[in-house]
Amino acid sequence: MKKKYKILLVNPWVTDFSLYDFWVKPLGLLIIGSILKKEGFEIYLLDLLDRHNPFLIEHLSEKERRKIRDKKFSTGKFLSREIKKPEIYKNIKRKYRIYGWYPEIAKKYLKNVGKIDFILVTSGMTYWYPGIIETIKFLKKIYPDSTYILGGRYVFLCQAHAEKTFEDIYLIPEIKISEILKKLGSIIREGIEYSSISFDLYFDYPVLRHFALITSFGCPFKCVYCASNILFPEFKTFDNDYVIELIERVYNSKFPLDFAFYDDALLYPPERAKELLRKIIEKKFNLRIHVPNAIHARYIDEEMAMLLKKANFKTIRIGLETIDEEKLNKEWSKKINLEIFERAIFNLRKAGFEEIGVYVLIGTKNDTPDSILRTYEYLYKKRIRIYPAQFSPVPGTCFFGKNKDPLLTNKSIYPLGNPEIGFENYEKLKNFAKILNRNLDSSYPFKELLKFLYK
Repeated sequence: MKKKYKILLVNPWVTDFSLYDFWVKPLGLLIIGSILKKEGFEIYLLDLLDRHNPFLIEHLSEKERRKIRDKKFSTGKFLSREIKKPEIYKNIKRKYRIYGWYPEIAKKYLKNVGKIDFILVTSGMTYWYPGIIETIKFLKKIYPDSTYILGGRYVFLCQAHAEKTFEDIYLIPEIKISEILKKLGSIIREGIEYSSISFDLYFDYPVLRHFALITSFGCPFKCVYCASNILFPEFKTFDNDYVIELIERVYNSKFPLDFAFYDDALLYPPERAKELLRKIIEKKFNLRIHVPNAIHARYIDEEMAMLLKKANFKTIRIGLETIDEEKLNKEWSKKINLEIFERAIFNLRKAGFEEIGVYVLIGTKNDTPDSILRTYEYLYKKRIRIYPAQFSPVPGTCFFGKNKDPLLTNKSIYPLGNPEIGFENYEKLKNFAKILNRNLDSSYPFKELLKFLYK
């Protein structure tokens, strides 16, 4: 008979120059926690990025509550406080912050949990590891005798760095669910089995204004800058009926307002995606649906666009990256060209979508202001919202040096950007997109708005 171990799952603090809650949830941690709970372990969840937890809100001042209050579609700012920058960032003229619950509130929250046997901490972006250091340091003051286990993307992509940084805790440098559970089982000394992906741990959130799911692992495209094929070499999809069941259970239990798909390739294969959308429409969920990760324009035919609209998708993002056709063909996996893109935009608008956003990649090695602005101008003239996607070199891709500190992968410092442009001008190019977006409904010519670029 299994010993009923008490396990604390932790979504740690994040250290960065900026962070915003676009329906963020620790999906990998929730999957693992849901399996462990089903296996009979006593599970506790500490999500230090949960803005909606009543315990957190109860312990904040009115000013702090206003700061994290929901904005459009249940998005919003996280609590944060300024901290000292790592030496690597000393020349970056931006404030460095730690995002999430205040330590004193988290300590009170854990007061009645009692003794914990194992503490599982997840990790996200590789350059967020200082937040993990601070989280574990904080937890060890409360639980000095617990066994600490760290997994997630950072550990998988930067194993050697993680081994040097976290010498005294167990690491799980695995990404497959089965391998993670096998490693966990050997640490806990208990067999752990599972038959399917589950998100039952969503029911442990006291309040859920929004939630997110994935319906697949990986991506069929192999863009040279992307980590998806490193994390998940084989593209796999979940059964559509099972996905609907997961959505329905969370929706009927917690009544969230907003839901996000975080797939890397939600619309692939297209017939499978269309079937999923039809099932969502049949269920008549009163949900606003979002796709913060870009969807592929290639698969947005007239039928797909209509199904997205009927299913009540609100936030549509498409990855265009650039209008440079040579780059699209040579570097970005030939997944899109301007003909494909324009057809997708036409179909979305025909279906009734008025606000469409497009990611434009900035901060690559051979950027020029002219190449970025030509893409901006093209989208502005078509009245499409521009979202600059700052380029970040991912460990395991050809853009990342093996001996680099993961802090140097932070997109906010333009680590591979053209030095002739420089940090300040990249920031101006990024902010110029906001000016263009504010003027989409105006009659201002693009060239007239250029005067605001370097003000």
